[in-house]
Amino acid sequence: SLVLLVLGLFACSGNRFEGKIIAVSQDPGTEGLEGAGLVLLDPEKAGQGAEALYGNFHSAASPALSHDARYLAFSAKENAGDPWQIWVADLKKNKVSQVTDLKENCSFPAILPDMSIVFTREGECCGTTTADIWKCGIDGCCLTRLTYNPANNRHAAVLWEGRILFLSSQRYPEEKDPLLMVMKPDGVKAEVYTYGSGDLKPEGKGTEGPDGAIYFISTGGKLSRVMH
Repeated sequence: SLVLLVLGLFACSGNRFEGKIIAVSQDPGTEGLEGAGLVLLDPEKAGQGAEALYGNFHSAASPALSHDARYLAFSAKENAGDPWQIWVADLKKNKVSQVTDLKENCSFPAILPDMSIVFTREGECCGTTTADIWKCGIDGCCLTRLTYNPANNRHAAVLWEGRILFLSSQRYPEEKDPLLMVMKPDGVKAEVYTYGSGDLKPEGKGTEGPDGAIYFISTGGKLSRVMH
């Protein structure tokens, strides 16, 4: 299998995930994220096989850890024909619960400090396919739409200073290159964070590093950063 995304190291004392890496694994040649799964890796045991997590799903991807390292949100589908939905795992209690139950695909979750979850929900605007950032409680309550621009808004991430960083690609009235935007957790004061630099346009999720930089994949699969 091919590891596509490394989430990071856990630092939550008292559970078996401490010091481990969660990744998304998928067989080469498959379409999109169909059949992908979450796996657990131990960096201290190089060469040892990865442990499959939550194997009762047909597909699982887009893991995101809460700031206290107790909860893991991810998108998954139980059966091949199901829409993607948001799920959350309580790593302390080893319990998995469904968060959203909507007819549209829901993906790319991130957990806010108040334990609400932001995610991408697919939709339609002006005759074209779009995707907006929504928010709800960890139990699925209080569903609230945060973005209204005619664009594909995906890959939400929570910055340490509290705002939401996300990738946005305008779809109407004309398609434009993707860029990174930020907004407050209630959706107000949305603004451009970076257009990229020259020919290097953001194409993936922005992740805040310990050095004060935002790292993201840009055009051509290059790793780029911008100082926060």
